[in-house]
Amino acid sequence: MKNLSHLIFPSQPRNFFGKRWLQISLRTAHLIGITGFSGGVLLGVEPKLWLGFLHLTLLSGLSYFLLDIYCNAMTLIQVRGVTIFIKMVLLTTLYYNPEQASIVLWIIIISSIISHAPGNLRYFSLLHWKRVDVRGGAQICGSVTKST
Repeated sequence: MKNLSHLIFPSQPRNFFGKRWLQISLRTAHLIGITGFSGGVLLGVEPKLWLGFLHLTLLSGLSYFLLDIYCNAMTLIQVRGVTIFIKMVLLTTLYYNPEQASIVLWIIIISSIISHAPGNLRYFSLLHWKRVDVRGGAQICGSVTKST
């Protein structure tokens, strides 16, 4: 059981070469998707015209979330991870009920506040009922740096 725990929750976040550029690329794709989706919803555009942006939002968001989980699954028990999971469920519901997009958009805006909240809230563990992060710093999943 101890080995499984270390596999899921390593003492240091997993890292790999090129991860920072992957994060930047996924974040950029995510912003493009959210912009197109939000613009379509707010301007009352027909859902079939913003559905591609919804796909991009979900795919890039899921990819980024899986990257965080790979680095350290602690994300899953923190407020930030639970919030991301809820946002993804809400976005997925738009496939079945696109006319509810404006309500879901407001919920996503509220949950996005969590993304930029202080670390004591974002990294708060719902399992431990206190802030829990791997290195005690702001990031759970750090980037590879070149040593000179």
